[in-house]
Amino acid sequence: MNDFDKLNELSMSLLDRFSPKYLDDFLSFVGNNRNLTDYLALEYFAYSVEYLLTKGIKYETIRGYIDDAIRKMTDIDVEAFATFINERVDFAGAIRAAEIRNDFAAALSNVEHGWQLSESIHWSFYPRDLARLAKLHKADIFREKIEDLLEDCNFHKECGDFFNGNYDEYLAYGLDWATELINDYCLREFGVEADFSDLHKVHLAYTTITDEELQIQVTADLVDYKIVTEIEGDVVKTEQFKDLEEMTHLVLIGLSFDDLISSPNGDGEWFGLHVPEHSDDGEVDAEEFEDETEDRATPEEMKQECLERLRLFHTCNGTPEREFEFEDKLNKSERMGKIPGILFWLNDEEQEAVRLWEQETGNKVYHVILDQTEFGPWHTYLYVDKNKTKWHKDRENLAPAAEDKEADVFAYTYTGDYNSEYGYVRVRPRNGGIERTA
Repeated sequence: MNDFDKLNELSMSLLDRFSPKYLDDFLSFVGNNRNLTDYLALEYFAYSVEYLLTKGIKYETIRGYIDDAIRKMTDIDVEAFATFINERVDFAGAIRAAEIRNDFAAALSNVEHGWQLSESIHWSFYPRDLARLAKLHKADIFREKIEDLLEDCNFHKECGDFFNGNYDEYLAYGLDWATELINDYCLREFGVEADFSDLHKVHLAYTTITDEELQIQVTADLVDYKIVTEIEGDVVKTEQFKDLEEMTHLVLIGLSFDDLISSPNGDGEWFGLHVPEHSDDGEVDAEEFEDETEDRATPEEMKQECLERLRLFHTCNGTPEREFEFEDKLNKSERMGKIPGILFWLNDEEQEAVRLWEQETGNKVYHVILDQTEFGPWHTYLYVDKNKTKWHKDRENLAPAAEDKEADVFAYTYTGDYNSEYGYVRVRPRNGGIERTA
Protein backbone atom coordinates (compact mmCIF):
# COMPACT_ATOMS: atom_id res chain seq x y z
CA MET A 1 0.00 0.00 0.00
CA ASN A 2 1.57 3.28 -1.14
CA ASP A 3 1.26 6.75 0.36
CA PHE A 4 -1.79 7.62 -1.76
CA ASP A 5 -3.63 4.47 -0.67
CA LYS A 6 -2.82 5.33 2.93
CA LEU A 7 -4.10 8.85 2.30
CA ASN A 8 -7.42 7.47 1.03
CA GLU A 9 -7.61 5.28 4.11
CA LEU A 10 -6.96 8.31 6.30
CA SER A 11 -9.63 10.31 4.44
CA MET A 12 -12.19 7.60 5.15
CA SER A 13 -11.19 7.45 8.80
CA LEU A 14 -11.38 11.24 9.12
CA LEU A 15 -14.84 11.47 7.55
CA ASP A 16 -16.12 8.47 9.46
CA ARG A 17 -15.16 10.24 12.68
CA PHE A 18 -16.60 13.67 11.94
CA SER A 19 -19.11 13.35 9.08
CA PRO A 20 -20.26 9.79 8.31
CA LYS A 21 -22.85 10.96 5.77
CA TYR A 22 -20.16 12.56 3.63
CA LEU A 23 -18.14 9.33 3.78
CA ASP A 24 -20.64 7.63 1.44
CA ASP A 25 -19.95 10.27 -1.21
CA PHE A 26 -16.21 9.77 -0.77
CA LEU A 27 -16.41 5.99 -1.17
CA SER A 28 -18.56 6.35 -4.28
CA PHE A 29 -16.19 8.90 -5.79
CA VAL A 30 -13.00 6.98 -5.13
CA GLY A 31 -14.56 3.69 -6.16
CA ASN A 32 -15.39 5.06 -9.60
CA ASN A 33 -11.99 6.66 -10.16
CA ARG A 34 -9.43 4.07 -9.16
CA ASN A 35 -7.20 4.91 -12.10
CA LEU A 36 -6.94 8.54 -10.87
CA THR A 37 -6.39 7.72 -7.22
CA ASP A 38 -2.87 9.14 -6.94
CA TYR A 39 -3.93 12.55 -8.22
CA LEU A 40 -7.36 12.61 -6.61
CA ALA A 41 -6.23 11.32 -3.25
CA LEU A 42 -4.47 14.60 -2.52
CA GLU A 43 -7.31 16.72 -3.87
CA TYR A 44 -10.07 14.84 -2.11
CA PHE A 45 -8.22 14.72 1.18
CA ALA A 46 -7.90 18.51 1.08
CA TYR A 47 -11.58 18.81 0.11
CA SER A 48 -12.51 16.61 3.06
CA VAL A 49 -10.60 18.85 5.45
CA GLU A 50 -12.24 21.90 3.88
CA TYR A 51 -15.69 20.32 4.18
CA LEU A 52 -15.22 19.60 7.87
CA LEU A 53 -14.01 23.16 8.45
CA THR A 54 -17.22 24.50 6.89
CA LYS A 55 -19.17 22.39 9.38
CA GLY A 56 -17.50 24.10 12.32
CA ILE A 57 -14.94 21.43 13.16
CA LYS A 58 -11.85 23.32 14.33
CA TYR A 59 -8.66 22.95 12.31
CA GLU A 60 -6.73 22.07 15.48
CA THR A 61 -9.20 19.23 16.12
CA ILE A 62 -8.86 17.92 12.58
CA ARG A 63 -5.06 18.07 12.62
CA GLY A 64 -4.99 16.47 16.04
CA TYR A 65 -7.03 13.54 14.75
CA ILE A 66 -4.86 13.23 11.62
CA ASP A 67 -1.61 13.25 13.59
CA ASP A 68 -2.96 10.71 16.07
CA ALA A 69 -4.21 8.44 13.27
CA ILE A 70 -0.81 8.54 11.55
CA ARG A 71 0.97 7.57 14.78
CA LYS A 72 -1.28 4.51 15.04
CA MET A 73 -0.60 3.31 11.49
CA THR A 74 1.34 0.10 11.01
CA ASP A 75 3.59 -1.11 8.18
CA ILE A 76 4.54 2.43 7.26
CA ASP A 77 7.27 4.94 7.98
CA VAL A 78 5.23 7.26 10.19
CA GLU A 79 7.64 10.20 10.01
CA ALA A 80 7.99 9.96 6.24
CA PHE A 81 4.21 9.72 5.75
CA ALA A 82 3.61 12.73 8.02
CA THR A 83 6.15 14.69 5.93
CA PHE A 84 4.41 13.54 2.74
CA ILE A 85 1.07 14.86 3.99
CA ASN A 86 2.46 18.17 5.19
CA GLU A 87 4.27 18.78 1.90
CA ARG A 88 1.66 17.51 -0.56
CA VAL A 89 -1.72 18.35 0.98
CA ASP A 90 -2.86 21.95 0.50
CA PHE A 91 -4.08 22.63 4.04
CA ALA A 92 -3.75 26.40 3.55
CA GLY A 93 -6.01 26.18 0.50
CA ALA A 94 -8.56 24.17 2.45
CA ILE A 95 -8.60 26.78 5.21
CA ARG A 96 -8.95 29.62 2.70
CA ALA A 97 -11.83 27.90 0.88
CA ALA A 98 -13.64 27.23 4.16
CA GLU A 99 -13.21 30.85 5.22
CA ILE A 100 -14.83 31.99 1.98
CA ARG A 101 -17.72 29.53 2.21
CA ASN A 102 -18.36 30.34 5.86
CA ASP A 103 -18.54 34.10 5.20
CA PHE A 104 -19.18 35.00 1.58
CA ALA A 105 -20.02 38.58 2.54
CA ALA A 106 -16.57 39.18 4.01
CA ALA A 107 -14.85 37.42 1.12
CA LEU A 108 -16.76 39.39 -1.51
CA SER A 109 -16.04 42.65 0.29
CA ASN A 110 -12.31 42.02 -0.13
CA VAL A 111 -12.27 41.51 -3.90
CA GLU A 112 -13.04 43.80 -6.81
CA HIS A 113 -14.68 41.07 -8.91
CA GLY A 114 -16.53 37.93 -7.86
CA TRP A 115 -14.52 35.72 -10.20
CA GLN A 116 -11.46 36.36 -8.06
CA LEU A 117 -12.84 33.84 -5.54
CA SER A 118 -13.56 31.10 -8.08
CA GLU A 119 -10.26 29.24 -8.00
CA SER A 120 -10.10 29.25 -4.19
CA ILE A 121 -13.44 27.42 -3.99
CA HIS A 122 -12.58 25.10 -6.91
CA TRP A 123 -15.27 26.67 -9.15
CA SER A 124 -17.87 24.79 -7.11
CA PHE A 125 -20.61 25.37 -4.57
CA TYR A 126 -22.31 23.30 -1.92
CA PRO A 127 -26.11 23.76 -1.69
CA ARG A 128 -25.60 25.75 1.51
CA ASP A 129 -23.21 28.07 -0.37
CA LEU A 130 -25.97 28.85 -2.85
CA ALA A 131 -28.39 29.42 0.02
CA ARG A 132 -26.04 31.98 1.57
CA LEU A 133 -25.40 33.69 -1.74
CA ALA A 134 -29.14 33.77 -2.46
CA LYS A 135 -29.80 35.51 0.83
CA LEU A 136 -27.13 38.13 0.14
CA HIS A 137 -28.34 38.68 -3.41
CA LYS A 138 -31.95 39.00 -2.28
CA ALA A 139 -30.87 41.62 0.26
CA ASP A 140 -29.18 43.54 -2.58
CA ILE A 141 -25.71 42.91 -1.12
CA PHE A 142 -22.87 42.35 -3.64
CA ARG A 143 -25.35 41.45 -6.39
CA GLU A 144 -22.98 42.07 -9.30
CA LYS A 145 -20.09 40.27 -7.63
CA ILE A 146 -22.30 37.26 -6.85
CA GLU A 147 -23.54 37.05 -10.43
CA ASP A 148 -19.95 37.39 -11.66
CA LEU A 149 -18.84 34.56 -9.35
CA LEU A 150 -21.68 32.26 -10.41
CA GLU A 151 -21.08 32.88 -14.11
CA ASP A 152 -17.34 32.27 -13.80
CA CYS A 153 -18.01 28.94 -12.06
CA ASN A 154 -20.48 27.95 -14.83
CA PHE A 155 -23.48 28.09 -12.52
CA HIS A 156 -25.50 29.82 -15.22
CA LYS A 157 -28.95 28.54 -14.16
CA GLU A 158 -28.39 29.69 -10.60
CA CYS A 159 -27.20 33.09 -11.80
CA GLY A 160 -30.32 33.43 -13.94
CA ASP A 161 -32.56 32.45 -11.04
CA PHE A 162 -30.94 35.04 -8.79
CA PHE A 163 -31.19 37.72 -11.48
CA ASN A 164 -34.91 36.99 -11.92
CA GLY A 165 -35.59 36.91 -8.17
CA ASN A 166 -36.22 33.16 -7.99
CA TYR A 167 -34.65 32.45 -4.60
CA ASP A 168 -37.07 30.01 -2.94
CA GLU A 169 -35.38 26.83 -4.18
CA TYR A 170 -32.06 27.91 -2.67
CA LEU A 171 -33.26 29.50 0.55
CA ALA A 172 -35.25 26.34 1.36
CA TYR A 173 -31.98 24.49 1.89
CA GLY A 174 -31.55 26.15 5.30
CA LEU A 175 -33.53 23.43 7.07
CA ASP A 176 -31.69 20.67 5.21
CA TRP A 177 -28.36 22.15 6.29
CA ALA A 178 -29.48 22.44 9.91
CA THR A 179 -30.70 18.83 10.02
CA GLU A 180 -27.51 17.62 8.34
CA LEU A 181 -25.38 19.34 10.99
CA ILE A 182 -27.46 17.88 13.81
CA ASN A 183 -27.44 14.42 12.28
CA ASP A 184 -23.64 14.49 11.87
CA TYR A 185 -23.33 15.58 15.50
CA CYS A 186 -25.54 12.73 16.74
CA LEU A 187 -23.65 10.16 14.69
CA ARG A 188 -20.36 11.58 15.91
CA GLU A 189 -21.33 11.73 19.58
CA PHE A 190 -23.79 8.86 20.03
CA GLY A 191 -23.44 6.60 16.99
CA VAL A 192 -27.13 7.00 16.03
CA GLU A 193 -28.98 9.31 13.66
CA ALA A 194 -30.97 12.23 15.01
CA ASP A 195 -34.75 12.03 15.51
CA PHE A 196 -36.54 14.73 13.50
CA SER A 197 -40.08 13.47 14.12
CA ASP A 198 -40.81 16.66 16.10
CA LEU A 199 -38.99 19.70 14.68
CA HIS A 200 -40.02 21.69 17.75
CA LYS A 201 -38.02 19.33 19.95
CA VAL A 202 -34.95 17.74 18.37
CA HIS A 203 -32.87 16.11 21.09
CA LEU A 204 -29.24 17.24 21.28
CA ALA A 205 -28.00 16.23 24.71
CA TYR A 206 -29.08 14.34 27.81
CA THR A 207 -27.22 13.47 31.00
CA THR A 208 -27.43 13.83 34.76
CA ILE A 209 -25.74 16.47 36.91
CA THR A 210 -24.83 17.03 40.55
CA ASP A 211 -24.77 14.41 43.30
CA GLU A 212 -28.56 14.22 43.10
CA GLU A 213 -28.25 13.14 39.45
CA LEU A 214 -30.76 15.64 38.17
CA GLN A 215 -31.68 15.11 34.53
CA ILE A 216 -30.51 17.81 32.10
CA GLN A 217 -31.75 17.84 28.53
CA VAL A 218 -30.99 20.17 25.62
CA THR A 219 -33.22 20.34 22.54
CA ALA A 220 -33.36 22.37 19.34
CA ASP A 221 -36.55 23.98 18.06
CA LEU A 222 -36.04 24.24 14.30
CA VAL A 223 -39.43 25.89 13.78
CA ASP A 224 -39.23 28.74 16.27
CA TYR A 225 -35.39 28.92 16.24
CA LYS A 226 -34.58 28.14 19.88
CA ILE A 227 -32.15 26.06 21.89
CA VAL A 228 -33.86 24.99 25.11
CA THR A 229 -32.20 23.58 28.23
CA GLU A 230 -34.30 21.79 30.84
CA ILE A 231 -33.45 20.42 34.27
CA GLU A 232 -35.90 17.86 35.62
CA GLY A 233 -38.40 18.99 33.00
CA ASP A 234 -38.23 22.68 33.92
CA VAL A 235 -36.93 25.14 31.32
CA VAL A 236 -33.91 26.91 32.80
CA LYS A 237 -32.41 28.46 29.69
CA THR A 238 -33.73 29.47 26.27
CA GLU A 239 -31.52 30.84 23.51
CA GLN A 240 -33.72 32.60 20.95
CA PHE A 241 -32.51 33.38 17.43
CA LYS A 242 -34.05 35.63 14.78
CA ASP A 243 -34.00 32.94 12.11
CA LEU A 244 -32.67 29.48 11.29
CA GLU A 245 -29.53 30.84 9.64
CA GLU A 246 -28.50 32.72 12.77
CA MET A 247 -29.19 29.64 14.89
CA THR A 248 -27.18 27.47 12.49
CA HIS A 249 -24.26 29.88 12.36
CA LEU A 250 -24.05 30.49 16.11
CA VAL A 251 -24.85 27.04 17.50
CA LEU A 252 -25.41 24.19 15.08
CA ILE A 253 -22.10 24.59 13.25
CA GLY A 254 -19.59 22.97 15.57
CA LEU A 255 -22.08 21.39 17.96
CA SER A 256 -20.39 20.02 21.06
CA PHE A 257 -22.00 17.84 23.72
CA ASP A 258 -19.75 19.28 26.44
CA ASP A 259 -20.63 22.85 25.46
CA LEU A 260 -24.35 22.09 25.42
CA ILE A 261 -24.50 20.66 28.93
CA SER A 262 -21.78 22.73 30.61
CA SER A 263 -22.64 25.38 33.18
CA PRO A 264 -22.66 28.85 31.61
CA ASN A 265 -19.68 30.19 33.54
CA GLY A 266 -17.77 26.94 33.70
CA ASP A 267 -17.88 27.07 37.48
CA GLY A 268 -20.19 24.14 38.10
CA GLU A 269 -23.13 26.40 38.92
CA TRP A 270 -25.84 25.04 36.69
CA PHE A 271 -27.58 28.07 35.22
CA GLY A 272 -27.42 29.82 38.57
CA LEU A 273 -29.63 27.25 40.24
CA HIS A 274 -29.33 25.95 43.78
CA VAL A 275 -29.99 22.23 43.55
CA PRO A 276 -33.31 21.70 45.35
CA GLU A 277 -34.10 18.99 47.83
CA HIS A 278 -36.27 16.17 46.54
CA SER A 279 -39.77 16.05 47.91
CA ASP A 280 -41.17 12.93 49.53
CA ASP A 281 -42.47 11.64 46.22
CA GLY A 282 -39.03 11.92 44.67
CA GLU A 283 -40.00 14.71 42.30
CA VAL A 284 -38.51 18.17 42.10
CA ASP A 285 -40.76 21.12 42.81
CA ALA A 286 -40.14 23.75 40.12
CA GLU A 287 -40.81 26.54 42.60
CA GLU A 288 -37.81 25.43 44.63
CA PHE A 289 -35.41 26.51 41.90
CA GLU A 290 -33.70 29.70 42.95
CA ASP A 291 -31.99 31.85 40.34
CA GLU A 292 -28.75 32.89 41.96
CA THR A 293 -26.78 34.47 39.12
CA GLU A 294 -29.55 36.56 37.56
CA ASP A 295 -30.62 39.58 39.60
CA ARG A 296 -33.49 40.94 37.51
CA ALA A 297 -33.66 44.74 37.44
CA THR A 298 -36.91 46.67 37.63
CA PRO A 299 -37.82 48.99 34.71
CA GLU A 300 -37.03 52.04 36.84
CA GLU A 301 -33.64 50.64 37.87
CA MET A 302 -32.80 49.97 34.22
CA LYS A 303 -33.81 53.49 33.24
CA GLN A 304 -31.63 55.03 35.93
CA GLU A 305 -28.71 52.88 34.84
CA CYS A 306 -29.25 54.03 31.25
CA LEU A 307 -29.06 57.64 32.40
CA GLU A 308 -25.83 57.00 34.33
CA ARG A 309 -24.20 55.51 31.26
CA LEU A 310 -25.37 58.31 28.99
CA ARG A 311 -23.81 60.84 31.35
CA LEU A 312 -20.43 59.18 30.90
CA PHE A 313 -20.40 60.31 27.28
CA HIS A 314 -21.16 64.00 28.01
CA THR A 315 -23.65 63.95 25.13
CA CYS A 316 -24.59 67.39 23.80
CA ASN A 317 -24.78 69.21 27.15
CA GLY A 318 -27.06 66.55 28.58
CA THR A 319 -29.87 66.95 26.04
CA PRO A 320 -30.15 63.19 25.19
CA GLU A 321 -30.25 62.37 28.91
CA ARG A 322 -33.07 64.84 29.56
CA GLU A 323 -35.06 63.63 26.57
CA PHE A 324 -34.55 60.03 27.63
CA GLU A 325 -35.48 60.76 31.26
CA PHE A 326 -38.55 62.96 30.76
CA GLU A 327 -39.82 62.00 27.29
CA ASP A 328 -38.57 58.39 26.92
CA LYS A 329 -37.01 59.56 23.67
CA LEU A 330 -33.93 57.85 22.23
CA ASN A 331 -31.20 59.61 20.29
CA LYS A 332 -28.94 58.14 17.65
CA SER A 333 -25.46 59.23 16.62
CA GLU A 334 -24.79 59.33 12.90
CA ARG A 335 -21.92 60.31 10.65
CA MET A 336 -22.61 63.29 8.41
CA GLY A 337 -19.98 63.29 5.68
CA LYS A 338 -16.69 62.98 7.55
CA ILE A 339 -18.12 64.18 10.85
CA PRO A 340 -19.18 61.42 13.28
CA GLY A 341 -21.37 61.67 16.36
CA ILE A 342 -24.10 63.99 15.02
CA LEU A 343 -27.29 63.49 17.04
CA PHE A 344 -30.74 62.76 15.59
CA TRP A 345 -33.96 61.27 16.89
CA LEU A 346 -34.89 57.78 15.76
CA ASN A 347 -37.40 57.55 12.91
CA ASP A 348 -40.57 55.47 13.27
CA GLU A 349 -39.03 52.34 11.74
CA GLU A 350 -35.99 52.53 14.01
CA GLN A 351 -38.15 53.12 17.09
CA GLU A 352 -40.24 50.05 16.26
CA ALA A 353 -37.13 47.89 15.75
CA VAL A 354 -35.80 48.95 19.17
CA ARG A 355 -39.18 48.39 20.81
CA LEU A 356 -39.45 44.85 19.43
CA TRP A 357 -35.88 44.03 20.45
CA GLU A 358 -36.43 45.33 24.00
CA GLN A 359 -39.66 43.37 24.22
CA GLU A 360 -37.94 40.20 23.05
CA THR A 361 -34.83 40.47 25.24
CA GLY A 362 -36.00 42.38 28.32
CA ASN A 363 -33.00 44.72 27.96
CA LYS A 364 -33.12 48.54 27.70
CA VAL A 365 -31.46 50.58 24.92
CA TYR A 366 -30.03 53.96 25.92
CA HIS A 367 -28.39 55.04 22.66
CA VAL A 368 -28.17 53.98 19.03
CA ILE A 369 -25.22 54.48 16.67
CA LEU A 370 -26.02 54.40 12.95
CA ASP A 371 -23.26 53.52 10.48
CA GLN A 372 -23.77 53.30 6.74
CA THR A 373 -21.75 50.30 5.57
CA GLU A 374 -21.30 48.51 2.27
CA PHE A 375 -23.70 45.91 3.65
CA GLY A 376 -26.35 48.54 4.35
CA PRO A 377 -27.23 50.48 7.53
CA TRP A 378 -25.97 49.02 10.81
CA HIS A 379 -27.58 50.15 14.06
CA THR A 380 -25.50 49.53 17.18
CA TYR A 381 -27.66 49.31 20.29
CA LEU A 382 -25.92 50.43 23.48
CA TYR A 383 -28.06 48.86 26.17
CA VAL A 384 -28.45 47.96 29.82
CA ASP A 385 -28.84 44.25 30.47
CA LYS A 386 -31.84 43.11 32.46
CA ASN A 387 -29.47 41.13 34.68
CA LYS A 388 -27.93 43.50 37.25
CA THR A 389 -25.03 41.14 37.96
CA LYS A 390 -23.55 42.22 34.59
CA TRP A 391 -23.67 45.94 35.35
CA HIS A 392 -20.41 46.15 37.30
CA LYS A 393 -18.35 44.77 34.42
CA ASP A 394 -20.21 46.97 31.93
CA ARG A 395 -19.46 50.07 34.01
CA GLU A 396 -15.78 49.16 34.23
CA ASN A 397 -15.64 48.77 30.47
CA LEU A 398 -17.31 52.13 29.91
CA ALA A 399 -15.13 54.05 32.39
CA PRO A 400 -12.64 55.38 29.78
CA ALA A 401 -15.50 57.17 28.00
CA ALA A 402 -15.81 59.55 30.96
CA GLU A 403 -12.32 60.79 30.06
CA ASP A 404 -13.16 61.11 26.34
CA LYS A 405 -11.25 57.91 25.57
CA GLU A 406 -12.26 54.82 23.61
CA ALA A 407 -14.20 52.18 25.55
CA ASP A 408 -15.02 48.57 24.70
CA VAL A 409 -18.68 47.84 25.38
CA PHE A 410 -20.85 44.79 24.82
CA ALA A 411 -23.57 45.79 22.37
CA TYR A 412 -26.07 44.48 19.84
CA THR A 413 -25.58 45.33 16.17
CA TYR A 414 -28.85 45.30 14.27
CA THR A 415 -28.42 44.89 10.52
CA GLY A 416 -32.00 44.24 9.49
CA ASP A 417 -32.36 40.85 7.88
CA TYR A 418 -28.66 40.02 7.68
CA ASN A 419 -26.30 38.79 10.36
CA SER A 420 -27.41 40.82 13.41
CA GLU A 421 -25.25 39.87 16.38
CA TYR A 422 -24.01 40.56 19.89
CA GLY A 423 -20.38 41.44 20.54
CA TYR A 424 -17.90 43.96 21.85
CA VAL A 425 -17.62 47.23 19.96
CA ARG A 426 -15.32 50.20 20.55
CA VAL A 427 -16.94 53.59 21.12
CA ARG A 428 -15.96 57.09 22.22
CA PRO A 429 -17.60 60.50 22.81
CA ARG A 430 -17.51 62.57 19.64
CA ASN A 431 -19.04 65.90 18.61
CA GLY A 432 -21.75 65.74 21.26
CA GLY A 433 -22.71 62.17 20.32
CA ILE A 434 -21.06 58.75 20.31
CA GLU A 435 -18.86 57.29 17.58
CA ARG A 436 -18.28 53.60 16.97
CA THR A 437 -14.66 53.14 15.95
CA ALA A 438 -14.44 49.33 15.75
